[in-house]
Amino acid sequence: MKATTKKWAATLLLAAAANTAFAASGHFEQGREAFKAGDYELALKNFNLAWGEGNNTATLAYNRAVTYYKLGQLEPAKTAFSSLLVNTQWVHLARYNLGRIAEQEGNMQKAYLWYIKVDERANNTRLQRLAQSRADALKDYAPASSKPAPPAPKTTAVLLSLGYALDDNATSLAEELSSQASDASDTYFRMFGYGHHYLTGEKNNGVKLYGLAQMRRFQTFNSYDTTVLGVGATYETKADDVDLDFGARLTNIATSAGPLANQISFITNAAKPIGPGRLQADYQASYYSTDEGYAHLDGWQHQAKLTWQQKFGRVVVAPGFRWETNFRANKQLEATDDRGERFYSYSPTSLGLYANIRWELNAKWRLYSKFNWANITHSEENIHKDIGGEEKQQTRETTRTDYLLGARYKLRDNWAVKTEYSHTGASDVFDLYSYDKNVFALKLEYSWE
Repeated sequence: MKATTKKWAATLLLAAAANTAFAASGHFEQGREAFKAGDYELALKNFNLAWGEGNNTATLAYNRAVTYYKLGQLEPAKTAFSSLLVNTQWVHLARYNLGRIAEQEGNMQKAYLWYIKVDERANNTRLQRLAQSRADALKDYAPASSKPAPPAPKTTAVLLSLGYALDDNATSLAEELSSQASDASDTYFRMFGYGHHYLTGEKNNGVKLYGLAQMRRFQTFNSYDTTVLGVGATYETKADDVDLDFGARLTNIATSAGPLANQISFITNAAKPIGPGRLQADYQASYYSTDEGYAHLDGWQHQAKLTWQQKFGRVVVAPGFRWETNFRANKQLEATDDRGERFYSYSPTSLGLYANIRWELNAKWRLYSKFNWANITHSEENIHKDIGGEEKQQTRETTRTDYLLGARYKLRDNWAVKTEYSHTGASDVFDLYSYDKNVFALKLEYSWE
């Protein structure tokens, strides 16, 4: 507390009450003048004489208490201030000064409790600020019962999503092939679930176990049905102002025909606030092992992302860069002519840019969008026929663009509904792999933590 504030609290605040108008005796007036002059012994003598003459007003009682305090006579000062605790005009000043006396006596917990009462109940803003300042300085001495209970750490979270979508090119066919099909569009039902629990500690400081499940079921193209199940563990910690995550996840991927692949992933994330934003780096190394018939999918996949996130009022913008590479076998095809071996490459390397934008319109509405652009190059030349029967032998290179526009409406505390439109466009040197698709989706979400 600054010296001027201390002086005001200890002298002006305490002694100014002497100016309150009342029918004062001569000894009271003499005591007040002596107090102003700093002669506290003479002031006390005159205040006591006035008291003995029958002046038992609360104003005189307060001035006697202040004078005892100035003279260092804490016991009579406590008695005098305590007598004012039943007086609504003086009770808060009395409590504040009893707190100051308790501090001088070394009883910090009692002082803290006096200050808290003034802060919570006084109607004088300046006195409240003084009491709050002293209570903050003594908060370490607060008894456990008087300390506000800290919010319980959120150690468990659940997200469930049910959706229905229309995909106008469910098989991702090139335009020429799609037009030849009776109908390349289809609808599908999608379910997604995620949950985590901190086994020890809490966010940014503990071990987290989590699980996820995703199921997609088409109405017509049942061969494209997929089920994904995953479990993982992450250790989260903090080094200075950097958030660090280290973890592993095991994922099983299946189609309507049966199991497809098992994926084990090793994941590392690091995030650091820089200026007005936050920089995050993510790395994931995954190994795929497949059932018989899918050996060309066996192998390693490496992914890395660098994201910058910044908030502008109610809008959050997160642009980033993404890199992916794969080391897998080629899919061998049976030779049908003298050209010999024919194959498809399943080892693409992708470089891409992306941006996510979220706009919180109000407590109910949120708008969001996602944009991804990627250039994808395969490691070796593909040898097979393109659309129209043309035989091609060249390295596959694809440019792919995805964007999504969505709106979320919060129904109540844990429930929300989403509507989304997404577009994917792929342009490949093999026309066979060039396609466009549009998806319209409606989702119902439940979240809890």
